[in-house]
Amino acid sequence: LLITPVQDKDEDIKNLLDANIPFVVVGRDFENIEIDAVFNDEVKGGFLATEYLIKKGHKRIALVDGFIYKSPAKGRLEGYKKALDKYRISLDESLISVGDINIEDGYERTKQMLEKNLEFTAIFTYNDMMAFGSMQAIKEKGLRIPEDIGLVGYDDIQFSSLISPSLTTIRLKKQELGIESVKLLFSRINREHKKTKKIMLDVELQIRET
Repeated sequence: LLITPVQDKDEDIKNLLDANIPFVVVGRDFENIEIDAVFNDEVKGGFLATEYLIKKGHKRIALVDGFIYKSPAKGRLEGYKKALDKYRISLDESLISVGDINIEDGYERTKQMLEKNLEFTAIFTYNDMMAFGSMQAIKEKGLRIPEDIGLVGYDDIQFSSLISPSLTTIRLKKQELGIESVKLLFSRINREHKKTKKIMLDVELQIRET
C-alpha cells in the first residue's frame, strides 16, 4: 500500500504494522513509529519561505498554517520559527493561525487577521490554495500584493504561475516523491531491506511576483 494519512492518530498505521502488510507513507512522517516513509524537508521549506520575506524587509510575518498534529504543518512552523530566530526577530504567537488547509479557510483566516489589525506586512501560507484565499482577502481590504503585503505559498501548483501577481512559493519534487515511494514499496515487498527507511526530499524556493 501507498498511503497518505490525514488523521491525527496513528492507530491505523499500527494496525497495518500488526497485520504485516507492506506499505509506505507518502508525504508525511510519523516520528514515533518505525515505518517506511517518503516526505519533503518541511523545516527547510518553512525556513526558506520565511527567510525570503525577512530579506524583503518584513519583520511582522503571519503564518497561516495547517493543523500541527500533521508533520508537514509542524515542520513548516518549525522552519518559520528558525528563520525568525536566525534573524533575531521576536516570535509573536498572535501571528500564527492553524486550521483547515483549503482556499476558503485561507480567505477567512486572513480576513480575520486583517480585521484584528495585527500590523503584519507579509503572510506565509501552508499551501498555494490557501494563498489564493489570502490574496482575495487582501484585495478586498484594498491592499496591494506585494507592495502592502508580501505573500509566499507552498507546493508550486500550476495556477501559482498563472495568477496575477504570480505567487512566490516553495516547490516540491512531486514526481520524485512518487518514484521514490514506489521504489521503496517494491523494496519492502521484495524484502530487500529489513530496517525501516525514511527518505526526505529537498525543496526549493520559487521566486515570482508576490
